[in-house]
Amino acid sequence: MLEPAALTRDTPRPGVVVYQPARGFRYAMDPILLAGWALEGGRPGSFLDAGTGSGIVALLLAAQGIPGVGVDVLPLWIELARRSAAESATPQLRFELGDLREMALPAVDLAVCNPPYQPRGAGPV
Repeated sequence: MLEPAALTRDTPRPGVVVYQPARGFRYAMDPILLAGWALEGGRPGSFLDAGTGSGIVALLLAAQGIPGVGVDVLPLWIELARRSAAESATPQLRFELGDLREMALPAVDLAVCNPPYQPRGAGPV
């Protein structure tokens, strides 16, 4: 786990807290737009956020009262997402550590993914 001084605590909307590293990859406007766009087709009964990272998309959807699960393969991100969920108004949200290709997950009405956008050959693989 990162030391508290290495983290920021952001509130992208009332009732939603997001912890993320102070340096390195951080969310921007993309996940906020994605969460809004995902709801344009109607309110889903449940969702899956693949590669959830900080959990921002899942937290925003869950703050709308939609139950869901966020999944990531990196333990640090799941730890931060769970910490964020514990301080957010998202009782029907859980974060799972694992590889989607190897997990048994419930059926959902909506699947979202907000990968980091980087030029080919740049950034971590």
